[in-house]
Amino acid sequence: MIPNFIKESIISNPVSIWMEQHLRDLFVGSLRTGQLPNHVAFIMDGNRRYAKNNGIEVSKGHEAGSKSLVHIIDACNQLHIKHVSCYAFSIENFNRSPQEVDTLFEILVDKLNLFLDNEKDYNKLVQIRIIGNKSYIPRDTLIKLEEIERLTQKNNDLILNVNFSYTSRDEITHSISKIIDKSLNNEIITKKIDINEFQKNFYYPEDTPPVDLLIRTSGHTRLSDYLIWQVNDDQISTIEFINVYWPDFKILQFYYLLLKWSYNKSWKQTREEWSNISIFGNNTLNESGINLKDLPNPPPLVSILGKK
Repeated sequence: MIPNFIKESIISNPVSIWMEQHLRDLFVGSLRTGQLPNHVAFIMDGNRRYAKNNGIEVSKGHEAGSKSLVHIIDACNQLHIKHVSCYAFSIENFNRSPQEVDTLFEILVDKLNLFLDNEKDYNKLVQIRIIGNKSYIPRDTLIKLEEIERLTQKNNDLILNVNFSYTSRDEITHSISKIIDKSLNNEIITKKIDINEFQKNFYYPEDTPPVDLLIRTSGHTRLSDYLIWQVNDDQISTIEFINVYWPDFKILQFYYLLLKWSYNKSWKQTREEWSNISIFGNNTLNESGINLKDLPNPPPLVSILGKK
């Protein structure tokens, strides 16, 4: 493990800064020529282990993680990625020490305020949505978060979904509960309840697109009760697990994952296009190149017992 002060000295070296900026420009140029996800989500894991490995307080680890998020949002905005979701605070996190929970609340509010006040004028670009069970959030914190939502509600360059006091199971339970209430109040017809109605009652607004790419840091290969419903379709969603703590997650690593996603997406579409190419009139080929309609009829059924 390289000590943190050595890593910082290398990163702050003018040559390293120049090389990283040059690589970033190359990545951005390449990414802009291809497809990009419309909705990227992050499980920002590893802040506490980052703090432990670097001999700093846990609160400092969370602060370092919040800086990484700002850099990622900056990169997404530069690439015109419209929707970003981040797992900021799970309902399960309420089981942590009161001191750490209070610290996380303070960091969230402070960083969102700083984010709005910074020099890039994000207060005019980014719409912030707090997604989760707000009944668990202390009243004073909730008032501040709702004010941030109000101040940014007309912005539409990038939508930042901050999953705070959130778990997928709670979101699904919330949806079921709302549907039951609507049914009891005769607001919906029970026989017409379907998946669309189910999704309408999520914490996420209806205009939120499916998650194209979900990235989890820290090396753990689990979703931790995050967006389980939203990423269940592997035809739409890609999940990437990377073995690096969230504060150490670099922009170049993010660009690489975007490039990988773009390549796989393009290759998949190319395969689908080739599988539908017709070379004999209007016959449609499947992936093996064989038109099943052109195959001869199967032989008549014959019983091995001699029965018809």
